[in-house]
Amino acid sequence: MIWPKESNVEDLLKEELLDGEFWEKGEAYMVRLIARPSSKIYIGSILNRLKVWKFMGLWEEEKQIAEDFYKNCMNAYNQIQSNKYFLQIIAYTLGIGNILNGGTPKG
Repeated sequence: MIWPKESNVEDLLKEELLDGEFWEKGEAYMVRLIARPSSKIYIGSILNRLKVWKFMGLWEEEKQIAEDFYKNCMNAYNQIQSNKYFLQIIAYTLGIGNILNGGTPKG
C-alpha cells in the first residue's frame, strides 16, 4: 500500500495549485484530509482501515492457499504412514548406505 510520507504532503498541496490543474475527486479528498491541522489522527485511522480492507479482500484467497497446503501436507503424511513399500525403500536405502560407509571413518 502506497502512502505519502510527511515530506511529500507539502509537495502534494503545492502541486494542486500549479497551472490551475486540480486533482480528481478521490485524490482531492485525500489531499484535503492529509492537509487538515489535526490530520495525524485521521491519517493513522485511514491507513489502518485501508490495511484492514486489503486484508479482507485477500482473505479468501490466502485462506484457500493455506487450506490447500495443509491438505497436501496431510496427504503426504498419510501416504508415508500407510505405505509399507515406502518404509521398506527407506530401510533398504539406510542399509545400503551403512554397507557403503562400513570401511570408512564415517562408518
